[in-house]
Amino acid sequence: MTIETIATFAATVQPMVTLAESVIQSAAILVAAWWTYNRFIKQEESHAHIETSAEIVVKGRQGDDWIVELLAFVENKGKVAHKMKKFNFDLNTISCQKPIGTSDSWDGQVHFPNDTAKGSMIPSHFQYFIIGPSVKAKYSYIARVPISESFAIFHCRFEYADRPHLGHSMEATIKLPSIEPATVSD
Repeated sequence: MTIETIATFAATVQPMVTLAESVIQSAAILVAAWWTYNRFIKQEESHAHIETSAEIVVKGRQGDDWIVELLAFVENKGKVAHKMKKFNFDLNTISCQKPIGTSDSWDGQVHFPNDTAKGSMIPSHFQYFIIGPSVKAKYSYIARVPISESFAIFHCRFEYADRPHLGHSMEATIKLPSIEPATVSD
């Protein structure tokens, strides 16, 4: 083979190599676009996949009050960490001595008129919390409820730090223990 033959062959093959490079680059761009669409748009991988629940646990009686633990659970079922803020709660009750009423602001549901506790599930020295992928976090607040109350409802809500006014809420309702009248022994 002479140098002229090699140069002629290279000149003939060069356009085919350039075409092959363009086809491969275009295919790679299309595969990357499909992967991005499938992962972040179709599967909503960058969106929150959060599961929440709430509980009220009666721990016991102390004097004229019940000691209750308010529990909020937040589980990140997604693949992206999320930053949350404003993790506020309220605990309302119904007195044993009062008739049960309903409220138009709750679409005719039972009204719990007594504001018993209010606050944040996040300690005051923190402004937010972050929950990583596959993490289940438990938040707790200890409150007291007068023994004169018969039912309690716990509302809790947080917002995403990067999406104001978008968040999750949770609630739990329980019947508080009945107070038995003192018995007199003979």
